[in-house]
Amino acid sequence: MLKEIIIFDEGRDDIENITIGIFPAKGRYYRKNMSKNDSGFFHVEVDLPHGISYYHLYLNNDFLKEYIDINTSIANHDLKSRVPIVLKSDIFNHIFFKNEDRFISYVHKDLIEVKLISYYSWINRIILVDEKLQEFDFHVSFKNENKKYWYIRYKKGDAKKFAIKFGDRDRMYWLIENNKATSNIEESTFFEFPEFSQNQSEINISGAGYQIFPDRFCKSKKQTENKIFYTWGSQPDTYTYFGGDIQGILDKLPIIKRLGVKFIYLNPVFFSKSAHRYDTINYRKIDPIIGTNADFRKLVDKIHSLGLKIIVDISINHCSTDFIPFKHLLKYNEKSKYKDWFIIYNFPVSINCENYSCWQGYKELPQFNFNNLEVQDYLIESALYWLKKYDIDGWRVDVSDEIPDQFLYKFIKANRRIKRDILLIGENLHNDSTDFVCNNGGDGITAYGLYQEVFMLYFVEKKINLNGLAENLVDYIYTHSFNALRKSWVFLSNHDLPRFCSLINDDADFYLAFCLLYAIPGTPILFFGEEIMLNDHPGYNRCSMNWDNYKLDHPSFSFFKKMNEIRNQFKDIFDNGDFNILYLDCKKNLFIISRKYMNNEICFILNFSEEELNFNLDSIINQGKKYRLLFGDPINNNHIKLIRKKANLILIYH
Repeated sequence: MLKEIIIFDEGRDDIENITIGIFPAKGRYYRKNMSKNDSGFFHVEVDLPHGISYYHLYLNNDFLKEYIDINTSIANHDLKSRVPIVLKSDIFNHIFFKNEDRFISYVHKDLIEVKLISYYSWINRIILVDEKLQEFDFHVSFKNENKKYWYIRYKKGDAKKFAIKFGDRDRMYWLIENNKATSNIEESTFFEFPEFSQNQSEINISGAGYQIFPDRFCKSKKQTENKIFYTWGSQPDTYTYFGGDIQGILDKLPIIKRLGVKFIYLNPVFFSKSAHRYDTINYRKIDPIIGTNADFRKLVDKIHSLGLKIIVDISINHCSTDFIPFKHLLKYNEKSKYKDWFIIYNFPVSINCENYSCWQGYKELPQFNFNNLEVQDYLIESALYWLKKYDIDGWRVDVSDEIPDQFLYKFIKANRRIKRDILLIGENLHNDSTDFVCNNGGDGITAYGLYQEVFMLYFVEKKINLNGLAENLVDYIYTHSFNALRKSWVFLSNHDLPRFCSLINDDADFYLAFCLLYAIPGTPILFFGEEIMLNDHPGYNRCSMNWDNYKLDHPSFSFFKKMNEIRNQFKDIFDNGDFNILYLDCKKNLFIISRKYMNNEICFILNFSEEELNFNLDSIINQGKKYRLLFGDPINNNHIKLIRKKANLILIYH
């Protein structure tokens, strides 16, 4: 942990006090009062972990309105208008490599992928050396000035150790611990291969997913009318109900199946106090507004009968103030048998975020005390209830990066005991899969870092050129193990983000961005309505589906159907294939990504320019190989005319 001093000076006489809300890179949100010195500056001292943490401010004890620090550019804020505090160490060694999951992971049982980064122009060869001193060359997946990103796929067999040699024709060195180098090979030069874990290399679910926000997806004819329901299609607000229900989802399953996705991800469906349902009242009961437990059973059975899987959102970090143990606490205070289920600051407790710990300061979302074994057992048994009785296929764990590791490990292990191939995805805003995947046994995370640093910066904010896009993309890929990458969810919209089509001015960017999303390692998630480019009310991202104008021949429906067909047909390439940038021309704005596995390769040829470009396939197809057009413009004698902002997908094979 490092200490960071935050200074705030607004120069206003009406500010009596300031409270800072801290969102640490790891751990729970907390608040702290800032002190004012004689010069009128407010300051605070906080302990922060390495990584990117965030903060926001409240003035004069007004906790209903967040205040943005005027001393920090809005452009540097994150998705929720919070100010970043970056505490990272830059690497200045010749090579950056650690013998851990981020840089070395199993693709499958005997195939290992090793990645590393070099920082000096004279390093033009890197070699993996096995115990028999056999040498295998690394490949460069991308380079920018002196920085190169290297990788190798290596069949380990019975090998126990490996070494890394780097340099050029005239000088070669051996990499040792802490990214140092030595001229001599010795016993300490060798690293040990990690142990193979079946859990680390299994593909639980292969293919794209379709996200449904139940209240806004489809309101069936069987839905009982309720005075709280807004008119379908009208402008929503935070607390609006529209009346989408389970039967509505059942009615539309054939359409979802036609899209070619492989699973459905449901935002929370348990009995709650709001339409978003992240404030759970009863973890073992379906919200009566959308149906019954029996209705949910029908939904799961029907999804499975169509050959699809179902992943459900679960909010186990916090609950509703109507959750029975919390209501008991409100009534009996210190005498409540549930007083240790929550983090209480002072008694008596009332619905006020100053009395107890609540998620990001929202008083309606009290946070659980995970030091309490009764809390742990209750939440785990609630999750297992849906596995045992309803056979769901996985969980998306809400705000997983704020939940203590010791509980996450226990939660994940308990779920895997019941269902070996369960999919467990952690919601993570900090772009670090180490804790949830590598340390706690989860499968992947929600790739917000990819969304922010690649897609938003290039397509929406236009702050980086094509070279910056490529480097940020490769940085993302080299931040995670291959195993975590391919299972993590990649997306351009969801219930917490504005719809991507509402942020761009050119529909061509919509298709180009999704081609890029499908090209990279990861599991694409389509937010309901994206298949018809559903646009939202300005400033809001949870509108109801427009079924009146829903057309199966909509260009984007056809596009996603084709992308999913390709992904499903070449499952091995997208599940196991390596990632390589074959070509990058910033003047022409032409970008080619390769995904290769065994003897088959798919090339994504992406024209980011406003002009038609000509491209000859001879530059990417080796002698003796054949090719086939999977998607895009016709090919004539190995020659393609690339339409502006368009993509071609080419299969290359023996």
